[in-house]
Amino acid sequence: MVAVSDDGPPTLLNYSRQPTFVAPQAAICWSANPQPQIKSDFKMGSLMDHNAGEYFQLAFHGPGSAVAQPSEG
Repeated sequence: MVAVSDDGPPTLLNYSRQPTFVAPQAAICWSANPQPQIKSDFKMGSLMDHNAGEYFQLAFHGPGSAVAQPSEG
């Protein structure tokens, strides 16, 4: 038995048709295959901009789905 806790109503993301990107802190669980890849959007200007968004995201593509929470908390 597994218990899953999240911060707000979870969203089911089907990444079978197109690549899907999720913040690592928002991802709750995902299908066993394929494993997520790390996508980086780091730019030197991001060091000065505190509202630059996510530096790293989990990239999913292939047969499967992921569950994400609306908050990264």
